[in-house]
Amino acid sequence: PGMAKWFHEIYKVTGPADILLERYGSSDLLKTVLIESFLPENIQGIVANLHPDKIKERVVKTKDVKVLAEQVKQELISLYSALDAKTAKRVNKLYNDLYRLQAFTRFPFYFLLKKFDSMLPERDFTYNPRFEAINGQYIKDDLMDFLDVYYALDGNAEWDVLFDVLKNYRDLDVVSKASWKKILQGRKEMLKSRTIDLIIRYLEKDPSWSAVPENTNYEIVEDYFNRIKTGADLTIQEILRGRKNRKIESLLKKLFGTTSVSRTQFYTERENLTFQKKMLAGFKFVDPINYLKAFFLDYYKSKVRILVDLLLIQGKWSTKLASQQFSEAYHQLMSLSDQLTGFDSGLADDGPMGSKIKRLLLQSTRDRSVLGSLKNVLAEVNDNAKKIINSSAQNLIVLGKNLKILLEEYKAENMEIIINWKEIESWADPPVEEQMAEVYGQIYYLVQLLQLCMKDKK
Repeated sequence: PGMAKWFHEIYKVTGPADILLERYGSSDLLKTVLIESFLPENIQGIVANLHPDKIKERVVKTKDVKVLAEQVKQELISLYSALDAKTAKRVNKLYNDLYRLQAFTRFPFYFLLKKFDSMLPERDFTYNPRFEAINGQYIKDDLMDFLDVYYALDGNAEWDVLFDVLKNYRDLDVVSKASWKKILQGRKEMLKSRTIDLIIRYLEKDPSWSAVPENTNYEIVEDYFNRIKTGADLTIQEILRGRKNRKIESLLKKLFGTTSVSRTQFYTERENLTFQKKMLAGFKFVDPINYLKAFFLDYYKSKVRILVDLLLIQGKWSTKLASQQFSEAYHQLMSLSDQLTGFDSGLADDGPMGSKIKRLLLQSTRDRSVLGSLKNVLAEVNDNAKKIINSSAQNLIVLGKNLKILLEEYKAENMEIIINWKEIESWADPPVEEQMAEVYGQIYYLVQLLQLCMKDKK
């Protein structure tokens, strides 16, 4: 009964503490409370500003995402500086003490004491128990577990600081400081006398038995900073991605009158589903290839071709050199249009690249080493797609620049490059200025679209 009374005195302290610690919620919340209690007020304000929701509010005010991204970067530097090595060491130590405090308060004192008094009600700390002597073997394992958490406590820890931090957060005393000092004093005396150790050794018939207290050291400060940094970085990326997508949608509507554009047959996201199951990147440039093919099919071989033919065939150019660059860019794009069509159709199951991919996919179900060869084939396909996109963009820029020069010359009523605008007007339907303005606009939008789609792609 004497041992039971000793445990009951501890239970009257740890039981209420366990209930209060439960109210703090998750371990992550306790980590945050502990760390932020050591941050200066201005740094706490920075932490609040770095919350994803706050960053989204801020971008509405700043408008310029790049400016906001730089502000966030500087704020992260300030936060990192505030969490210097000395502060981090102290916070990490306090968290480890808190962790061991939780482990101690969660020890099942109630079930241990109930073995001495079967009528003991749970969490009734005013009950006057009537403990009886029992066989030591019934509590041997309980005693072993108790010493593991009891000895893990650090008698020299900053317990008052820790309890003040917890009180400031919820305005509640987790434990009476005086009562806790008694528990620590009891631990100090137990370490000297080893009374419970000796009882366990006797019951276990093992004179070498000793407790195994928890000694893991958790480092929470770096994780805390990384979590905030990752959240801020991902939010900035999300904002940039959202703006990029809205720009793409706007350009698609200007180009095609809709955001739903589907012209490729085999170089598609649908085919990528198969590659994803094999943990492969698949086709990387699906969108720009699709939009480029749509432009070639919907505009290039109709409106663009009509205008270029009108200017090259009916137009009288002041020099051959003046028309050469314009003509070469146009014919290069015609060739690239055919290349793109062949590239896409070549990925059909019976196409040269498509049949190779199909064969390797089938083989990979039996032999995963084949995935290396499949990865190389996909890299070759993506490389070809990238070349078509880049070459097309370069020639579109050349064609667009020349069209802009011709449009400006026509508006200014000059005849430095083409000397028979009046004659061209008689052949043009609709008017040549309208055609040049429309085609230039379409080329301009397409180049912007391709550049957006290719941004950040390797």
